[in-house]
Amino acid sequence: MRIFTLDAEGRRGSPGSLDGVELEGLKVIWIDLESSDKVGLERASGLLGVDTATHREPASQLPSSNVQAYEDRYLFVRWNDARLSDETVTTPYVRIYIGQKFLLTVHSKNFPRFEKLFDDLVDNAVPAVADPARIVFYILDCQVDDYFSLIETIANRIESRLITEKGKDYLATFKLLKQQNRTMRRAVATNRDLLSKLMRRGDVEAFIPADVSRDLNYVYDHLVTVYSEAESNSELITDSLDIHLNVTMKRLTTIATIFMPLTFLVGLYGMNFRHMPELTWRYGYLMAWIALVVIAVVMIVVARKKDWF
Repeated sequence: MRIFTLDAEGRRGSPGSLDGVELEGLKVIWIDLESSDKVGLERASGLLGVDTATHREPASQLPSSNVQAYEDRYLFVRWNDARLSDETVTTPYVRIYIGQKFLLTVHSKNFPRFEKLFDDLVDNAVPAVADPARIVFYILDCQVDDYFSLIETIANRIESRLITEKGKDYLATFKLLKQQNRTMRRAVATNRDLLSKLMRRGDVEAFIPADVSRDLNYVYDHLVTVYSEAESNSELITDSLDIHLNVTMKRLTTIATIFMPLTFLVGLYGMNFRHMPELTWRYGYLMAWIALVVIAVVMIVVARKKDWF
């Protein structure tokens, strides 16, 4: 659990626990904890007056966002993070509860970005924080910056694999990259819709001031750019798979072309007409084999020179 506080006089602090912490006299408080910390979650929920039990992580692993206002008490937001490994992309959820003077974030794993933001807030390295929504802006802005690096990593993988991967591993590799990019694109799309809801005036207006809403538009524009990059990656993967398919089809066509004259000769002399002069040759069978082999070798040499393989 990490706690950041800002009192009415502008003094910043980072209590080690919730013992002795009271909302009275505080201008902003941010509590960040992992969902496995049941005790901390219960204490934070009781202190802030939020119902965290109703917001379980969705059973589906597909990206899913949500924005819901609970009267004038707090605003619930479910944001999709993204983690990229060698094999897959995961989209762990971050549950965000925004009140008039409090912010509660709950997640399943460590978030290095959160830790750095905490340190910057405590060390006064972040501009003035007038309300919890301003911290939410910093959080989402950092997350979108991570998206840029993840999309770029996938793009670099596509370009490198396009050059290095050969044979049967080619198709499996690009199917994996396609799955990774598709998951990233879904996460970006759902978060883009979420930001669109946060920027609307209405139920969220009591928790997202107009100046923060304007700044969220900056994050939204970045997400649009990230989504465009994900679309470009998708097109590059499709083109790569098409290239692989075209190469395969060219090879199959070449093989069929090589066997075409051989099939013709075998079919011709398989008709069994009585007066076919070649049937009476003593060395007819041997000559037929020689002709077939020579034709096949010539066709293979021509195919190699024409780069049909």
